[in-house]
Amino acid sequence: AIIFPVLATILILKYLIVTTNNILLAPLTKFLEPNLGTLALILAKFLIFIGVIFSVILIGAGTRVLLLRKLFSIGEGLLYKMPFVNKIYRPIKQTINTFMEGGGRELFKSVVLVQYPRKGIYSIGFVTNTRNEEINKKTGASTISIFVPTTPSPATGWVIMVPKEEVIFLDMSIEDAMKIIISGGLVGPEGWQDKNKKIES
Repeated sequence: AIIFPVLATILILKYLIVTTNNILLAPLTKFLEPNLGTLALILAKFLIFIGVIFSVILIGAGTRVLLLRKLFSIGEGLLYKMPFVNKIYRPIKQTINTFMEGGGRELFKSVVLVQYPRKGIYSIGFVTNTRNEEINKKTGASTISIFVPTTPSPATGWVIMVPKEEVIFLDMSIEDAMKIIISGGLVGPEGWQDKNKKIES
């Protein structure tokens, strides 16, 4: 059971090397001969051997990637067809794709500060919607939908509706805000942190 695949592999490699030799050996030897003399033939055979092995490895790796993509595509198709599961998987995938491809630029409108989870504590959030018509009618306030992400994974968090007058709009970019959130406040926009300055008590 083990010997047959090994023998088959050796025979296939031998066939590929012999065939490639017949095609490339003469022109490659002729190209190398002016500089290498009698060593040209040996070097040409060695280069052909290495080239065949490298090509086989590349073809194998490419086939594996294509196979994995096909399997993933089939699995994803099954998830889309499963009741209830597709209701969860589809929005999660869309959100993650937006984070990965656009860094949140397409999903979020601007960076804000809100007092959350209680008054006196400020959290960074992203404006996702400014037209909450039904909520505004029910509450009597002009609210803004804000996504408050968690650290260190901004793909999860809370959606809160905040009266517009209680929202502080920031000038920093979405990318800089993401740096702060993912790093837990260690990294941010230029000038965010002065390593030599101690917190005064």
